[in-house]
Amino acid sequence: MWTESMTANRRTGVTLLFVGILLVSSIGPALATPRVFVASASLEESQAVPGEAVNVTFELRNTGESGAGQIQIERNGSAVYTDRYQVESGAAKRVTEQITFEEPGRYNISVNDKSAGVLQVSQTLAETTSVRSDGRSMVLRGGRVTYNSLLTTEFPATNDTITVESLRYRTLSSAFERPVEVYTNTSTAAVDIPSGERTTVYGAVTITSRSGIDDHRVRLGVNQSVVNESSIAREAVHIYRASNDGYVQLNTTQIAVEDGRYLFEAATNDTGTLLLGSLAPAFDVHGHALSTSESESEKRIVVTANVSNTGSVRGTYTATMYLGDEVVDNTTVDLEPAATRAITVSHRLSRDGTYQVRLDETTVGTVVVATGESQTEVATETDDAEAGDDATESPESTTEIESGDDSQTTSDQQPTDQQPTDQQPTDQQPTNAGDDTNEGTTDSSAGSTQADDTKTDSETGGLGISLSTDDVGLTEIAIGGSVAVIGVILVLLQRW
Repeated sequence: MWTESMTANRRTGVTLLFVGILLVSSIGPALATPRVFVASASLEESQAVPGEAVNVTFELRNTGESGAGQIQIERNGSAVYTDRYQVESGAAKRVTEQITFEEPGRYNISVNDKSAGVLQVSQTLAETTSVRSDGRSMVLRGGRVTYNSLLTTEFPATNDTITVESLRYRTLSSAFERPVEVYTNTSTAAVDIPSGERTTVYGAVTITSRSGIDDHRVRLGVNQSVVNESSIAREAVHIYRASNDGYVQLNTTQIAVEDGRYLFEAATNDTGTLLLGSLAPAFDVHGHALSTSESESEKRIVVTANVSNTGSVRGTYTATMYLGDEVVDNTTVDLEPAATRAITVSHRLSRDGTYQVRLDETTVGTVVVATGESQTEVATETDDAEAGDDATESPESTTEIESGDDSQTTSDQQPTDQQPTDQQPTDQQPTNAGDDTNEGTTDSSAGSTQADDTKTDSETGGLGISLSTDDVGLTEIAIGGSVAVIGVILVLLQRW
């Protein structure tokens, strides 16, 4: 027999069974639905240029039945990409999508409700691609650039000894990419680094040139400690650009000191390979040659040589010519790297002596000068002595001067085709042109007296008779008396 309590329990059981059936029927379909969600998201790059694709990577998981879920990539809260992704039940899936930005700006990127990071889009940018043992590799990029734009690209800060701080340039290209190499270890650099006694190089930079891009200014930095510990002053530091045969010094300005670095800036229409430091030319003088030429009063000494610039920068060299320790001439040449030029220095000498000739510190030879200037000076002093009544002549000066004068005088007085007559008074010696020269060794006063006491043929009417001065006087008296007697006789005859 059923009691009332049994009836109540039965009713309760039936009710619970009914509720269980309802729950199972409602939960079953829910468990069968895919549950796809974003577990993580990230950006492969934090910087980009306009028009450049950026990779967004995210991980999907499915805690429901196998199926697909909708994923949306957002930029600053706005959807830029939407798609559905199939994920197996209980599995995970890694997906990468690319998005592009047309305008520069700062953007927060998210995938569904998961943040992927912040992306900085710039007109141009420079970034490190790898770090080497002797420096680092970088790249300079630009995108969606307006034609003929003047741009300045800032480079990221590093702890390297030498850095590229910025580059200013004009471009005709809308998009470009320029590799940049920084060398902090000059001994292993892939470029030619000059060395020398007065050369110091802190580092090198190569910026690849591109068609349609003209560089204007470059700014490099170097650690203060490196410069302060070197042997050169900060004012002597310059930026140098590689040329065909060496390096050209650019007009460099130290613009600031920032974060323990000296910053140097230089104007350049091209970059290529750049050095930061202090370079000096090196000169080699070779092929010395000495020659002379003479005139009546002086000797000309000529030294020639070749000067080569074996350094890496243009320089000026001054060559100096010495006679003994006296500077007598110099010349200056301006030489590009690897250039050679011939030089010539000279000097004229009229002072007799022996001279050692040098070009800078190199002895070229010895020159003996014997122009006769010292004899001329002696002769001049002798002439002055003859002006005095009591002057005493040396036999040499007398011979040199009187010999030439007497010979000329004798030649002028006698016809060239007539010899002096042998009819001389017994107290006179025969004279001729040849004898005048010999008379130079006798006392000059004797020669002078003889010249006064002797009349030449021309003075006696060309009779070939040589008379003394006393004989000439008696002859004149006799002739005068004869003429007087003849005159008296003529008068008497007329009267008669």
